[in-house]
Amino acid sequence: MDRHEENMAPACLYGGDPRVNVLLGPQKPPRGDERIRKSQFAYCLYDQGRYLIFNTLTRALWSLPPRCIGLMQDGRTYPADRLGDSAAAALYEARFLVPESAPEVQTYLELKDVLTLKEELPRGITQYVILPTTVCNARCFYCFEQGMRYHKMSRDTVEDT
Repeated sequence: MDRHEENMAPACLYGGDPRVNVLLGPQKPPRGDERIRKSQFAYCLYDQGRYLIFNTLTRALWSLPPRCIGLMQDGRTYPADRLGDSAAAALYEARFLVPESAPEVQTYLELKDVLTLKEELPRGITQYVILPTTVCNARCFYCFEQGMRYHKMSRDTVEDT
C-alpha cells in the first residue's frame, strides 16, 4: 500500500435516504467507557481495488481506504476514544459504527413505523387509462360485455391524446 492510500479518508459516495437521515438525526456519542462496533446494517464489499460499505438502514454508500477496513469487522469492538481518528468519527457519524449497546433492531422498527405513518397519499390525478376502443375481437363465450354497445375513440380525440 502506498502512502497516498494510507492517508486517504473514507469518502461518501451517496449520503443515503434523506427522510431516514432526518428522522434519525445525529447519532449520540457513546456513554462513558462504552465501546463502539460495526453496525449490523453495514455491509462491506471489495470491488475493483477499493472497499465499499453500504448501510441498509440509511442507504448510504461509502468508499473506504484499506487502512479503515479493520473497523468493519464483525464481532469486534473498539474503545470510544477511537473516535478521535477522523476516519472512525466519519464512519460513526454516518452510522456505520454505533455504540455497542445500540438497539438497532428497535431503531429500525420504529423508523419503519414512522415512515409508514408519514407516507402521504398522492394528490390529484396519478395515472391515466387510455381506452381507444371497447371493441374486442376475442369473442370469448364468458365475456361480461356481450350485448353492450361498442365505442371507438374519435379521430379528433386520438389526435388530442
